[in-house]
Amino acid sequence: MAIKLASFCPIFLFLLLLPILSTFSLSPNLNSSVADGVVSCGVPPLNRNFTRFDYLMPDTHRLVGGFESSPHAWPWTGQLVTVWKEANGSATVTHKCGCALIARDFVVTAAHCFAKSRLPSRFLVILGGHEIFDGKKHFIHPLYQIVHSAYDAALIRISPVSKFGNNVWPICLPTFPASVNRMCVVTGWGRLAEGGKRPQNLREIHVPIMRSTTCNGVSHYAGRLHYPSMLCAGFNAGKADACQGDSGGPLQCQNAQNIWELQGIVSWGIGCANPKFPGVYTKTFVISPWIRAEMFRLKTLYPTPAEEEKGGK
Repeated sequence: MAIKLASFCPIFLFLLLLPILSTFSLSPNLNSSVADGVVSCGVPPLNRNFTRFDYLMPDTHRLVGGFESSPHAWPWTGQLVTVWKEANGSATVTHKCGCALIARDFVVTAAHCFAKSRLPSRFLVILGGHEIFDGKKHFIHPLYQIVHSAYDAALIRISPVSKFGNNVWPICLPTFPASVNRMCVVTGWGRLAEGGKRPQNLREIHVPIMRSTTCNGVSHYAGRLHYPSMLCAGFNAGKADACQGDSGGPLQCQNAQNIWELQGIVSWGIGCANPKFPGVYTKTFVISPWIRAEMFRLKTLYPTPAEEEKGGK
């Protein structure tokens, strides 16, 4: 079920605790042992590292402005799908949004993926192209929509717990914000053009982080950005962008140690790949204290069977 803001007091308390929460590492340990070694978030088993030349996209690129990803290149990218039960007993499964795996039993996505007044019978999360998890328990950021589209983030606890391997692997939460002009990667199954078709296979675009003052300037979004919770990535000329169906998917950037970090969550934009209107993303660095605290809270209150056994319960 979704957690919704009930009064002013929780907002005030959250803002009061935010600086304190940011000083603690409350996320579950992603370096837990597995059968074939040690898990390190943000370092996929296929060890995909980029040089600056890897960011040059082929001329045929059209995510909008993207190209098909190599198999298992982004093992933390998942799909959020809806299941609608029909009157005749049949069920319709529809792609809703993207998401990113950050722990064995948690993915993050955009809050607006749950914003429709009529909710489906069930939400499912698909990882690794074919592994299906129940995603019915989702938790919306408490500051979502206080400012239009601000803090557009949701945490989903999946069941059963995922097993890491070549096609399923977690991405790290950011240790620092991504620097301006840093080339990053967006992955998803969104439309290939505004109002166009959706691809069958995962696609990617490579876009630079844009300076916030430029993105929010008169010639671009003209004050529509909420600075603390949003960032922009893309080109002034358009060229490459997320589109409908990519919402909730990851904007991933490599840090100085070549570890992939979730720097953004696909949120909104004006059109797809329009000049002067780059993609707008939820700034994960700003909301990571909430993500860590929420995972810690849920794991403490509702541990998985493996965690209960480890804790001697």
